[in-house]
Amino acid sequence: MSEPLRVTFCAYDFPNYVGGPNAWLLRLLPQLGSLGIDCSVLFLTLDAENSPTAEALLKSGIPSKAFPFTQTTRKKIQWILGCVAENPPHVFVPNLVIPAYFAAGWVRAAGIPTVGILHSDDSFYHAIVDEFSSKEDFFRVSSLVCVSEYLMQSVRDKASPKTSVHYVPYGVPVPPETASQPDEDLKVIYVGRLEEEQKRISEVTRAFCEMVRQVPGTCAKIYGDGPAKTSIAKILQEEDKLGRVEIMGRVPSDEIQSHISQNHVVVLLSDYEGLPIALLEAMACGLVPVCLNISSGIPQLVKNGETGLLVSDRGKSFVSAIKSIKASRETWQSLSQSARNMIIESYSDKACADHWEAILRKLADECSSTTIVDLHASKKLPLVRREFVREDFRGHHLLFRGLNKVDRVLRKLANHLR
Repeated sequence: MSEPLRVTFCAYDFPNYVGGPNAWLLRLLPQLGSLGIDCSVLFLTLDAENSPTAEALLKSGIPSKAFPFTQTTRKKIQWILGCVAENPPHVFVPNLVIPAYFAAGWVRAAGIPTVGILHSDDSFYHAIVDEFSSKEDFFRVSSLVCVSEYLMQSVRDKASPKTSVHYVPYGVPVPPETASQPDEDLKVIYVGRLEEEQKRISEVTRAFCEMVRQVPGTCAKIYGDGPAKTSIAKILQEEDKLGRVEIMGRVPSDEIQSHISQNHVVVLLSDYEGLPIALLEAMACGLVPVCLNISSGIPQLVKNGETGLLVSDRGKSFVSAIKSIKASRETWQSLSQSARNMIIESYSDKACADHWEAILRKLADECSSTTIVDLHASKKLPLVRREFVREDFRGHHLLFRGLNKVDRVLRKLANHLR
């Protein structure tokens, strides 16, 4: 291909929000640019003038356009198709944006390969597989990229043979600074959304309170923001009598590792995960992960007793794991070094970009964009799925806004963005 490879990604962007997939975009797209791939992004946003991801990408030379999140699905589809027709890419990536998946049907019909991305192991992404890769119809994507090995294996059993399935894990920077060996206090952190669904942040907070009571010389910090912030503050007021657990708030993704590296242990006790970026970032800094033993994502990173510790609950098993680390500097040192080495060897941001470059160039070779993108988008859409109701609304946007539920919808939407 003589001309530069052009790729259009789609994403959400909201004020004061930096989620995992957006942090991933901020790192990946400039690196793809350095590999000779021209990337652009189409955002659905509440406020085009207050879009942190778009602003950060622009500083890296990545152009973007924005359209109101509150508009109807049909209008979003028409806007996306108009942007694609104006500047046709060689590959179109709907990412996690449902209206973009629908638009991808017309994009693929015009000869442009389309790529969906599965960021997590939950009903939303399971529905994406079912709706946009399992069925032999107009809206099937050309390829799916899964961020974990577990997701890839589960998708290959369901996806159409005509949809290629790839595994590309997230990549993170590996900073020169690393966590130092614990001296007096063992410093434990949580990094992520302050959300009950998936993250179980109230239970994590109570686990921290129990930890500082039972394991002298431990303290904890909670990094992040979300709807449960007030409730966990109340838990700390009632249960953290020692004042050893702090809420630190949200830290921008380009600054988080400098904060993380001042600690020793990272905790993630979620019900499910894809491949948690916060965990990758912490392991890259040499923190020892202590995680709930779930089937998706976590076991790929945390090899029990080698690169971290897996626990069976958020109570006794968790506290016991912290005790074992606190009791032995040698244990911490061994787990810390192995965790960091795993990221260096398999999950660096350069490795992620190289994998994506290979997939995008292969798909671009299949691009046969000789057909004009159909801007009418008149084909009937499938019925609204319950898994997509937070993103796919067919009525007039004023009716949606009149429900006065935008904030709640966006909080729930964030479940797919971290």
